[in-house]
Amino acid sequence: MAHEREGVSESELDHLLDVARLDADRLALQERTLAYAGVVGLVLTAIGARSTLVLALAITASLGSIVASLFVRRRLERRQRGVLAMELARDAFEDEASVVHPYRTLVVSPEEKPKPPPRRGQPIANVIAIAALAASVVAILASFGRLGPKHQHWSFLDAVDTPTLLGLHPSPLHAGEWRVEEHDGATGARALVNDEGEPLAPPATIVARSAWMRDFAASTRCKTDPSRPVQQCGIVYRFRDEAHYDLVRLDTQRKEIVLALVEGAEERVIARAPADAPSGAWHELSVDVTGPVVRVSWNGRKAIEMAETLPSASGAVGLWAPASGVSWFDELAIEGRVDSPRPLETVPLLGRSRS
Repeated sequence: MAHEREGVSESELDHLLDVARLDADRLALQERTLAYAGVVGLVLTAIGARSTLVLALAITASLGSIVASLFVRRRLERRQRGVLAMELARDAFEDEASVVHPYRTLVVSPEEKPKPPPRRGQPIANVIAIAALAASVVAILASFGRLGPKHQHWSFLDAVDTPTLLGLHPSPLHAGEWRVEEHDGATGARALVNDEGEPLAPPATIVARSAWMRDFAASTRCKTDPSRPVQQCGIVYRFRDEAHYDLVRLDTQRKEIVLALVEGAEERVIARAPADAPSGAWHELSVDVTGPVVRVSWNGRKAIEMAETLPSASGAVGLWAPASGVSWFDELAIEGRVDSPRPLETVPLLGRSRS
């Protein structure tokens, strides 16, 4: 037969203790679930290298999960203290101690007063959530530093001959040397030139690695040497290395503009457009990438416009020249933009392989 004391019976206390323990278990599970949800921030960060929007979602998910888990943690600690008080009250019944309702004052000797449950350190779930949040913060700050809007312009009027002093990174010399030289007809009578390279050498590139972006607008003025077997000049973008980049080039010999993708040093033409461009004359060439749409213009006229069906990663932007020709560039202007989301970018396995 259950003992009766002031305010609550032994059987009622047993029932309250069972309910409190179940509630504490429920809160502990809820805390772990919310904290582990912070791992979503790490996953989104891995995908978010392609978009500041996805990175923003990553940091939001991590921040929301950790705040919620800490709130639930406080409720759990209060419930655990209540469970401890009821367990002491239950023990008091067995010791014939005087007890009242567990949520009121418990009459015991000073040395028997309830003590807070021992802290076992920060739960591993919260540690994971904090790590996810920190990784997301670092990733989104790095992303805004590399992918954020930037405007850069090179007129090649500086009193330097080496392009590296201008912040441009050239390809190896066997593809043709890049240098700034005096050139009549160019703005300020100075231009960037790529000399003829070694036979069978790959095309020459020179990129601004500070302009690492996906959505952008870039333009240049270039001309080719009509005495060379190949007469081309162009703009590279999404450049990762000399064997992986996207390209738009003007061919003054074949009278066309080509949009191409270079993967593993193999070029694949995406689109072509006619261009009655004479050799030995200056031509304006520009490319604009906004979302999945790529627009190419020549001398202020639209030449190519197409929509990409697969997501693409970011890369550097710069200039391109064939190793078997000589090309001059009067200027290079790059306008970075905040990346817009692609429809499939949250499913990276469906995208093109990017290094």
